[in-house]
Amino acid sequence: MQSKLNPARHEGPQADPVEWWYWNGHLKDKDGHEYAYMMALFKAGFFGIKDVYFMHWQISDLSKLIFKSYFKTFWTGLDRGSFADRKFKAKSGDDFSVEKTGENSFRITTTEFDLGLVSNKKPLLAGGSGSMDLGTSTTKCYSLTRLMTDGKLKTKDGWIPVTGLSWMDHQWSPLTFNDEHAWTWFCFQLDDGTDIMCFEYGKKTKSRSATISRPDGSLEVYPDIKFSHVGKPWKSPKSDTAYPTAWTIDIPTAKIHLDCRVRIAEQEMIHGPFRYWEGPIETNGTIDGKKVSGQGFLELNGLPGKTYSLLLEQAVELIRSSV
Repeated sequence: MQSKLNPARHEGPQADPVEWWYWNGHLKDKDGHEYAYMMALFKAGFFGIKDVYFMHWQISDLSKLIFKSYFKTFWTGLDRGSFADRKFKAKSGDDFSVEKTGENSFRITTTEFDLGLVSNKKPLLAGGSGSMDLGTSTTKCYSLTRLMTDGKLKTKDGWIPVTGLSWMDHQWSPLTFNDEHAWTWFCFQLDDGTDIMCFEYGKKTKSRSATISRPDGSLEVYPDIKFSHVGKPWKSPKSDTAYPTAWTIDIPTAKIHLDCRVRIAEQEMIHGPFRYWEGPIETNGTIDGKKVSGQGFLELNGLPGKTYSLLLEQAVELIRSSV
């Protein structure tokens, strides 16, 4: 029997060449205006260079349907003392910082937000143990699925206080870029206290799984998940990629059916050769015949579209704008 991953011992960097710490959340201000955010800190090795760090983050104004994305590479590494003794504490100047501030509390900051997070549920271990076989690779992952969130968000009118609910992943893998590097990934936070992480990975060799955290924190794993996209996809004018914006998800053995749709269609992230869709979703459905609703996030990577030709177009546009 495979031993379970212990998140408390794996908060800092691991030995695998590909690793990331990821957060997303849904927020509201005092007037009820809705926002969403995502932040991901990546560690990777490229061409023999170890531990290059880079970040993607985004802010979505769900009330005004406005989306902005950001990207930063830290070629010379993070600030001195980051992840010292593998502790969960890192920063780079004023660009970002992440820190564990208590046994179950965290703080994350970028130039666009400053948020305190408190976990009130046991970690979700992907696949039930925290280790998963993807067919063409393996990965380890755990999630903090219910992070009560309080802080501030930068808008065009200045900083505003916000509150909400966030999700965190920490994942690492020997995975390198290959033809199978594609996935559809969902996380759901339902109003009955159920949290779900589910995905389909790969192109020719597909791997599917759903890990469910029940309201009491108990975990269940189901491989018989079915994803179906419905309706008309949103087609990116930049990459020509067609991104599905509405889905049905069925886990027959668990008697779960979910219908979900994205909150903003135009949430494509393009940074150099990196191109994917990421954004907030809303959902309604049933668990064992009882109605549920909730929120979550969707990530789509590896769909057909421009990549290297898009990179060339970006370079040409940069040259034109500088002349």
